[in-house]
Amino acid sequence: MERFEMVFCYEEYDTVILGKHMLIVPQHSAALPGAADVQVISIPSNHSNMAKFLSENDSGFKSVYRSLQSMRAKANAKVQDNWWRWEYSNSQ
Repeated sequence: MERFEMVFCYEEYDTVILGKHMLIVPQHSAALPGAADVQVISIPSNHSNMAKFLSENDSGFKSVYRSLQSMRAKANAKVQDNWWRWEYSNSQ
């Protein structure tokens, strides 16, 4: 069985909730326990703003973008391989 490629993110800065400063998703809890073949990305922001990138030059955006591009490239290669196998098996 093939595994899913997973990417998890955590924030670097505290979020203020009811006057308390806290990390909502600290690094140690960013990935599922026992999960294999995962990538964990640090986002230099608090939890509320970690997906609100200022621009494409934002380091958090660049990290997420690189991960998505890598996943897209692997998916394209897998689809091409599956088509090749299907065409080969149907040409026999």
